[in-house]
Amino acid sequence: MTTTALQPVSTADEDRRLAEAMRVIVERHISLTCCLDGKLWAASVEVKGSGANRKRNLRSVSAIASTPTVAVEQLCAKLDGEPQAREMFEEDDY
Repeated sequence: MTTTALQPVSTADEDRRLAEAMRVIVERHISLTCCLDGKLWAASVEVKGSGANRKRNLRSVSAIASTPTVAVEQLCAKLDGEPQAREMFEEDDY
């Protein structure tokens, strides 16, 4: 007799979160990559700067998590919270 591993059943809330994550991926042009044989997921996006040199000021923002949904949610939290963080360090002279 052989036994088969059953896939865990997802709840309606998990399905909603996954659908929202996929919508955000398309809207924000997010790249989602599976790492380490499916154990980690990396979500990343390139953000252009402002002004005349906006293409030259290109930078990458990323987040890594154990599921694709959480990776996308963490990346969106970073992107949405970014202007406040930038304002905190604008006056610092490095």
